[in-house]
Amino acid sequence: MPGNPEIEYTEALASHRHYSNLRFTSLGVFAALFVGLVAAATGAGGVLPGPTWLRGYFIFLSLVLSLVFWAFEEGIDGYLRALGRRIIELEASLQYAHFSSRPRWADQLAMPATRAPYSLGVLLSIALLSQ
Repeated sequence: MPGNPEIEYTEALASHRHYSNLRFTSLGVFAALFVGLVAAATGAGGVLPGPTWLRGYFIFLSLVLSLVFWAFEEGIDGYLRALGRRIIELEASLQYAHFSSRPRWADQLAMPATRAPYSLGVLLSIALLSQ
């Protein structure tokens, strides 16, 4: 027994909004945690303290944090892309054009915009570890 495509369309749009919001909320959480770890590793004044195991531990944690959040972002991105394809299919069958009429440049900018903070976090952590 097939489901109601209008209900599926509404639910898919709601899920897409939810995961889009989750993507940017997680970015804020990442930024706060990353800055805290780097601040703890570099000292309150921003001057790098002498080489200690604790400094290395905080920097290593910032690297792990960057990689974990980046992996989380990749999962969200894959799910959003799959949802987007399904929404476009549903719009074709329902003769809607809300989601499919969005400008494509928005999707193309989302990928580098959401991955840049995580890649910069990885690079900064590696740079701090090498000092």
